[in-house]
Amino acid sequence: MADIFHSLVIFPVEGIIELVYLLFSRVTHSTGLAIAGVSLAVNVLTLPLYARAERLQALERETRKRLQPKIDDIKAVFKGDERLMILSTYYRQNHYHPIYALRSSFGLFLQVPFFIAAYSFLSSLPELSGRGFWLLRDLSKPDGLLSFGGAAVNLLPIIMTLVNVAASAVYARGLPVREKAQLYGMAAIFLALLYASPSGLVLYWTLNNMFSFVKNVFYRLKRPLVAFWAIMAILSVGAAGAALFVLDTTARKRLVVVALAGFVLAAPLLAALGRRLLDSTLAPGFKNPKETAGVFILSALALTVLAGIAVPSALIGSSPQEFAFAGASRGPADFIGRAFSESAGLFLLWPALLYALAGWKARAGLAAAFAVLAAGALVNVFAFGGSYGAISPQLLFQSAGVLRETTIMSGLNIAALLAAALGVVVLIRLRKARVLSAAAAICLVGLATTSGVKAYAIATGLEELRVIRAVDEGVPKDGEFEPTFTFTNTGRNVFVIMLDRGISAFVRYAMEDDPGLAEKYRGFVWYPNTLSFNPHTLAGAPPLYGGYEYTPQAINARSGESLVSKHNEALAVLPRAFAEEGWRSAISDASWANYSWVPDNTIFRKYPGIRAFNLTGRYTQRWLEEHGMAIDPTARIDRCLTRFSLLKLAPTPLRYGIYDQGKWWDSRYVPDEYADFIDKYAALDYLPELVAVDDGADSFALMVNDTAHDSAILDADGWVPARNPRRPDTPRFADDFTERTYRVNAASLRMIGRFLDKLRAEGVYDNTRIIIVADHGADLALPEFADFPRNPTRAPAFNPLFMVKDFGSDSDFAVDRSFRTNADTPALATATIGREANPFTGQPFRTLAPGESVTIVDKPLYDPSDQKRNTLDFGPEDLIVVKDDLFSETNWDYAR
Repeated sequence: MADIFHSLVIFPVEGIIELVYLLFSRVTHSTGLAIAGVSLAVNVLTLPLYARAERLQALERETRKRLQPKIDDIKAVFKGDERLMILSTYYRQNHYHPIYALRSSFGLFLQVPFFIAAYSFLSSLPELSGRGFWLLRDLSKPDGLLSFGGAAVNLLPIIMTLVNVAASAVYARGLPVREKAQLYGMAAIFLALLYASPSGLVLYWTLNNMFSFVKNVFYRLKRPLVAFWAIMAILSVGAAGAALFVLDTTARKRLVVVALAGFVLAAPLLAALGRRLLDSTLAPGFKNPKETAGVFILSALALTVLAGIAVPSALIGSSPQEFAFAGASRGPADFIGRAFSESAGLFLLWPALLYALAGWKARAGLAAAFAVLAAGALVNVFAFGGSYGAISPQLLFQSAGVLRETTIMSGLNIAALLAAALGVVVLIRLRKARVLSAAAAICLVGLATTSGVKAYAIATGLEELRVIRAVDEGVPKDGEFEPTFTFTNTGRNVFVIMLDRGISAFVRYAMEDDPGLAEKYRGFVWYPNTLSFNPHTLAGAPPLYGGYEYTPQAINARSGESLVSKHNEALAVLPRAFAEEGWRSAISDASWANYSWVPDNTIFRKYPGIRAFNLTGRYTQRWLEEHGMAIDPTARIDRCLTRFSLLKLAPTPLRYGIYDQGKWWDSRYVPDEYADFIDKYAALDYLPELVAVDDGADSFALMVNDTAHDSAILDADGWVPARNPRRPDTPRFADDFTERTYRVNAASLRMIGRFLDKLRAEGVYDNTRIIIVADHGADLALPEFADFPRNPTRAPAFNPLFMVKDFGSDSDFAVDRSFRTNADTPALATATIGREANPFTGQPFRTLAPGESVTIVDKPLYDPSDQKRNTLDFGPEDLIVVKDDLFSETNWDYAR
């Protein structure tokens, strides 16, 4: 219940406080000034609320003053039930009810949610720790500015109370004793509540009281709004001047400050234009209060359902299993529930309060504004939703740059929004507001229907995940170490590591940065001139698993079979081939098995002798505990799912700013991509502990690991995850994404190196064939492709890691630049084992022939739901033919 109250009532206020704080903090680089900015902004934004509260209080005082003499007479003459009946009749005759007396306390009631929001935000703000401001040494602790007899006395809460009392004295002049007592009582309560609070919070409330004092003085002036605007204009001009000529900040931040100053200066003109529009068009356009309320409520509901249910369920419904965090107490239903309650507070509860307090003209303006907002949001979500690629469960896009729309697209978006707004205004002008109500109702039904479909998809995906986890065999319970991969010391072993998005070019750099790494990889041959068939796992991995019969073109040639059946077949090729030769056969974390995000290992049940299991996420908590890190994998989506909805509802030019380089304007932001990253990293880091050796039958295993697929920030010293990782003093790559991708790839090679040492120590290195291969590369800024005039960052996406160590090989680490593809893997893995053919088709495995060209598909094929039932969705225009040396663009024959 407390969570629901916080989401509905406190979240909108706290969100505004957080946004303003971050804006001021980034412009001024001062925590204290940011707190002052929050106080000023909150007081300005709540002026209409307090003005209305003041009018209600004045109305209550005037009514009580008018009725009080007669009330006194009734009380003097009558007693008991008779007095109650006569008073009730008297109140009814004067259109009054005793509960209206609460109107005199409305201003105090308004302070409660703002106090709770400020307390919730500032009392737990990490940025306050160790930060000082003026005489305050640490804003996260009580000030302790005075000392008497060795005891610290907090001075700031006392100053806060004195200012509060002074403001109350100005405000309460001429008011009844009861209201004065309320004001002074509240001052005492705040002193008791905040005396031992962090000085940053007390500073905020002290400034609030100062602004309240100034506000009360303004109310005594003849033209308070004019005087207020004049002071705000002076402050704004001063802030703009400081941003332009004094503060050391970016041009973008200077532009924001100047734009805000311009808005303040233009406020009287904008207000006049708004009043004219309200008086001439909007207010007369509604036939009656019921029609006005209908447009407002239905528009607010549409925004609430869109932001709180439709957008979150569409995101989670696209891949429910990704958002079902292993071991977490909260799941997709909880995330959507919180997003809905936060959206209801933002778009329904607080606007409804404003609507209830507003006069009839202001209500017409609110109804029109919410109709415009709802129409614009629907346009943005469904007409300009954007194609931004994959987003992680931590709400991180692969690159923030995908949110930068072209000028043409942004212009079209703005034009569409203006057209929608004009349409709303025209309908109101023509007194056709019922059309808006009907349209909003239809949209609500449509949103509810689509959300229901997504809810069913989420429920189905979670049920599939439950079944998958229930049948996961052959591995110990979460966190426990027991032998998972068994090697024989009397026969032969073949071990294939599929390092998802392992980058070939990084091998050289990793060995330069760690001179001892080449020794660990003795006997290996690195094939840098290796090509993949697609830059995504869905189409890039099947050739690796099954060979050339599973390239994108070969899969599409078998158009009579379902795409998922062909994918599953490719996954089973090597495990089945070895199992049928009498080898012990195992596979872990098979990519997209049964087109399930969490691999569905039931596909291997029909093949005897194959152990299939998942290691991703199994050792996360153990790793975090051992390394002193506590990460809640649900924290980011819990805090930021509503912000994702707001990004989708916003016009395209604003989305890059809302995303905020993955920080989502979250004051508690830490690089918590580790919450997802450790799931994969821990499995690879603990790989030496998962090895067992016996004198049993020959053994084959294929391990899939996604560590290299993330771009987490690793500590520059240990090349490991850390809560506050130190960045390298001299990055190897100027591009941040390339640098981060390099470091996780290098860390992966180091962890595999420790695994190789384990095999040596157990005496099973020489009798083991090891292949380390990737399904695809990534779009990176690499010097190897700098001379590609067409697209130098795209080519690395087709250049996967490929390294092979054969039985008995112990020579120095070597490089072979012959042209290969990752579809050579099955042939190299099965060489000399007896079965060197595809067990499904009988076709022999093969490697790329000398001089043979390769056709690849340059189209994002990463989501099964975006493909046709039986074929991958690409055409001739997406094909590229590559031959010989992939590092020369003259060997790339583009179809377009």
